[in-house]
Amino acid sequence: MANKKSLKINILLIVLYALITLCIVFRHEIWSDEAQAWLIVRDLDFWGIIKTVRYEGHPLLWYFSIFPLAKAGFSVFSMQILSWLITLCGAAIFVLFSPFSTITGGLFLAGAGMLYYTPAYARSYCFFPALIFLLAMIFPKRAKHPYIFVLLLLLILNTHIILGGFCTALAMLFIYEGFFDKNSGLYPKKEFFIASGLVFLGFLLLFFYLRGMTDANTFIGSYTGTWFGAFMAIARTTMGTFGFEYCIFLFWAVAAVYFWQKNKKLLFVFLAALIYQVFVYKFIWGAIPQRGFSLLLVLVFCFWAELAGKPANPGENRFVSRFLSLFFLLTVSLSVISIKDDWLFNYSDGKNIANFIKNEIPSDATIISAYDNNLTSVLAYLPERRFLSFNKGKEFTYFHYDDKISGANSLKITPDFYEKPVYIITPTGPFFETKIKHIKKQKIYESDENILSTDAVKIYRAYFERRADER
Repeated sequence: MANKKSLKINILLIVLYALITLCIVFRHEIWSDEAQAWLIVRDLDFWGIIKTVRYEGHPLLWYFSIFPLAKAGFSVFSMQILSWLITLCGAAIFVLFSPFSTITGGLFLAGAGMLYYTPAYARSYCFFPALIFLLAMIFPKRAKHPYIFVLLLLLILNTHIILGGFCTALAMLFIYEGFFDKNSGLYPKKEFFIASGLVFLGFLLLFFYLRGMTDANTFIGSYTGTWFGAFMAIARTTMGTFGFEYCIFLFWAVAAVYFWQKNKKLLFVFLAALIYQVFVYKFIWGAIPQRGFSLLLVLVFCFWAELAGKPANPGENRFVSRFLSLFFLLTVSLSVISIKDDWLFNYSDGKNIANFIKNEIPSDATIISAYDNNLTSVLAYLPERRFLSFNKGKEFTYFHYDDKISGANSLKITPDFYEKPVYIITPTGPFFETKIKHIKKQKIYESDENILSTDAVKIYRAYFERRADER
């Protein structure tokens, strides 16, 4: 931290950031991906969560973080507040403790990643800033505090697989320094051998836990494209689509030259994280802004670790601060557009649909889902309800990746369909209309066409009549 004047400005930045992002959180409607985690921890026990989450394709850290809230009976909004608080911690760490200028801190907080996507979306991405920045602070002292370094590394590893390349590179660097670099301070300390054993065990456990996740989750591996397309996915999710996305290649090149001259170990870390993310977008996951933002955080980590690991050089600090400030400035336009859209339109229609069901659909009615994945944002507000899956023919309260999805109609007509009211919820779009075209029905609800996510639906009152031979 600098002088008292800078400290006051930094605290003011944090307070403004907290107020603005809290308003955004209150306005943001959670969508299906956010709600899915809440439903799993709300409706399953400890071992059920462990068994189920592996098919989500995610580690367990976020699920067990919201576990106490769900089990204590809090509403799903408590998950949003927790996500916001964790993001706020990351913002405070950056502004108060980073070696960069106050202007850099302000522009960082104003960028799309920190001002919108990380605080607004209640998902594991909220951990990225705080944990990565804490790791940047401890990185130059890793020889003195190997256990703290390893703990932070394993926590980051267990946020999301998108940071797997970053964590693997740091683990490899740590082990290399301990075994081969006599100047690192790690060689040949007893603490290093224990810490490296913990690293190996942590990586091994996560590998075996997530192994086989693609066997049931058909969304994983369904985003294949070109290699250039994977690079552009990172660029567009970081910078937006205003022409700035092409600038990111220049920023990467300047950063690579800088680290080639200053610290080749950190160049290895950055390139490993970049190449890994390209691989992920090519073969595993689709690109979304939170994942693209993670690579920007990796770049910040590398600059932070380099500047904090040696005596202060005002000239170099100014260069890095200006370089990052320009980078962050180009992400502000994406921030403005994203916040404007979420403020003017509902991101999800989940809460409105849930309120309609509470008020208009009898509690003993059968509610059939034509596409289960879209309705988790509804079920998050309806803990007392269950929907009947059209494809799987059974009731559910969260989306089951561990069940094979059948394209055929697995729904069996039961006597309840004739004796009690039946409703069908289907996403908007002609594909889903064809699945239920043979059913006599009347539309009673339709989501606004301006819903930003895919959580927009139509609700029908369905009518089933007995055949002549059943009367």
